[in-house]
Amino acid sequence: MRESLRKSGVDIIGDVPWGMHFCQFYQTKEDLMDILIPYFKAGLENNELCAWVIQSSEIEEAKAALRKAIPDVDVYFGKGQIEVIPHGDWCVNKGISDSERVLNGWIKKLDRALINGYDGLRLATDIFHLEKKYWGDFADYEEKLDSIIGNYRTMALCTYSLDRCNATEIIDVVINHRFALIKRAGKWEQIESSRHKKSEEKIRNLANIVESSNDGIVTESLDGIITSWNKGAEQIYGYSAKEILGKPASILEPPVLVEETKELAELIKQGDRIHHYETLRLRKDGRIINVSLTLSSVYDDSDKLTAISVITRDITESKKAEKELLKSEERYRIVTEQTGQVVYEYDSRTDQTAGGHPTLKDGVCFGPPARLLGDR
Repeated sequence: MRESLRKSGVDIIGDVPWGMHFCQFYQTKEDLMDILIPYFKAGLENNELCAWVIQSSEIEEAKAALRKAIPDVDVYFGKGQIEVIPHGDWCVNKGISDSERVLNGWIKKLDRALINGYDGLRLATDIFHLEKKYWGDFADYEEKLDSIIGNYRTMALCTYSLDRCNATEIIDVVINHRFALIKRAGKWEQIESSRHKKSEEKIRNLANIVESSNDGIVTESLDGIITSWNKGAEQIYGYSAKEILGKPASILEPPVLVEETKELAELIKQGDRIHHYETLRLRKDGRIINVSLTLSSVYDDSDKLTAISVITRDITESKKAEKELLKSEERYRIVTEQTGQVVYEYDSRTDQTAGGHPTLKDGVCFGPPARLLGDR
């Protein structure tokens, strides 16, 4: 019903119902404020409790931006209608290991807002400083939030720095929101979520978002034929889109992994989702490379599985570095065990030289090298 809609404050969105959960990708602070300021302004003017979760070091800057755009914002601050909350209070920086606790916290805040006479709760959370190792936990939280927010008089906007998200993460983010806002050619665009409007075309749209990414985004038909291929895939595999479209995905398999593509596809057809699967792939020039794959299902509007999305990241260089480190550690072990030599490392910060040998009971710490040589 029309009376149940709320003003979003964002022109491209217009009025939205309670329960709206969407995201914004930004590259500059100007882009971020371009959406957030009118979003909060509309909430304040429409009797909503507003909460903005950001890095603690940026709170004063955020308040200054609000004051510049909303002259009487201090009145709202004074009566507690808008809160700028540091990440630490909601466990955003280090992930959300207990998503139920965080979600219950928002529900309690909504309950207090309603008791105090507000129409509902308007949230925004910036994810710029989220540590990568906690991404999975936060993605789970976003998925749960998206599944329940429709039951409450709440709307939530999550903002992500496009420069800090890889292709896999962008796909995860969009899937867990109703839609995404992204600025291209100076204009804001609205990208529908593939969960809420499932179609292969939406996957292609997401591929266009990260066209300049180093990640390869490929769509395969259910019978294993490549149907879309972005520039990242061209860089990784060496094939142009013209050369590869219509070819079987198995063309990318090295001889030692025949049938692996088919086996992975079968897992997806059974409802699995494959995250960061490390394996080998074959380039056009015959080189075998190390890759990390993320596979997921693509559905049409009738919820029928129609294709498989494959995101590829080339991890060859990181694997080489890992191998060199292991070699270095092995050489160190051989030297200390077979020569009886004690190897020392001098730390100029602590003015200490640490050394040890497997035959010694404990490590030994000395002063700086000059004193070891008798320089008094």
